[in-house]
Amino acid sequence: MKAAKPITAAAAALAITAASVCPIYADADSVQDSLTASTTSDVYSGFAVANVEDESYCNVRSDADINSDIVGVFYPGSVAEVIGEKDGWTEITSGNVSGYVRSDLLATGSDVDTLLSSENYTSYAMVTAPVLNVRSGAGLDNDIIGQYSEDEKLHLLGYQDGWYKVDYDGETGYVSADWLKAGDDTHCALTPDEYQEYLSAIAEGAQDTDGDMIIDSYPSSDDTSAAAATTASADDSSAADSSTAAQSADTGSTAAAQASTDASAATSVSSSDLDLLASIIYCEAGNQTYEGQVAVGAVVMNRVKSVSYPNSISGVIYQSGQFTPASSGVLARALANGVPASCYSAAQDALNGSDPTGGLYHFHAGQGSGKVIDGQTFY
Repeated sequence: MKAAKPITAAAAALAITAASVCPIYADADSVQDSLTASTTSDVYSGFAVANVEDESYCNVRSDADINSDIVGVFYPGSVAEVIGEKDGWTEITSGNVSGYVRSDLLATGSDVDTLLSSENYTSYAMVTAPVLNVRSGAGLDNDIIGQYSEDEKLHLLGYQDGWYKVDYDGETGYVSADWLKAGDDTHCALTPDEYQEYLSAIAEGAQDTDGDMIIDSYPSSDDTSAAAATTASADDSSAADSSTAAQSADTGSTAAAQASTDASAATSVSSSDLDLLASIIYCEAGNQTYEGQVAVGAVVMNRVKSVSYPNSISGVIYQSGQFTPASSGVLARALANGVPASCYSAAQDALNGSDPTGGLYHFHAGQGSGKVIDGQTFY
């Protein structure tokens, strides 16, 4: 047996230096080749996402009660930290929002992976390894096609056996769940003011190309086009408690003037009542089909005609405990900023007697016992 050569101080120093500058490349095998890839994930342990349809969101409330104030909106893909549970509600914190969401509208832990595995749902995470390998398939035996750096934000497009699917420069890649943490500090719940700023920007022509509630580009100062595109609320609502917005290629000002003229000819409603009815339709059913928008207007008009409710449009809409946007400030901002033409047309049709609900007085988001129109149940 040959004797090992003694290690000199210089050699030792060189070895330490080399070790300190060499990057650590990680996926499921970390820096040790002997480790095998995990087939499960705990990335979303202690975190939640909104388990609602695309173009919908969950209302975040100040307490575990449908009558408590709305303090934010939580939309699909965004991530919240779970604080606790209370009477069928989950307490969360996300971005600048802290509050309660109905538990059945959320997915947590491994249920998030189940959503992602369908590849009809996406979410976000951040890299925790100094360098994370991106592989061509879900497993260590697949080629490395690139790397991400620590704290890079990833858009997760799918999940398979401990690996998350990503788009790596236009190429499908997979990263190990062992080196990710849920959320990216960007895709978070929005406060009512933040949400209204988003709606206003969209109405003025800003673009959200991937529908993640983050503005990607703003129009030039001389751009006269405006597109209103927002989201429907899947909420814990009772009566008329679901917050939504609209998709239209029209601005609110010209449409409002024309609709006001039409209203004067067809009914005795004032222009301010028409503005109010169109705005509550925008807040409650803006992204629904035209039928869904008329249905919300019809609920208001059915109440106006009923002896059980106030006998005016403003009285019905501002009645305490009924239409959440009226008390949360969302309606006031819609009135100030204007709403799309489709909402004015729907309001006019409701005023003229159109009623897809068949005379009903209440609605809530999601499925339930009653007449379902788009994403809402009328009863």
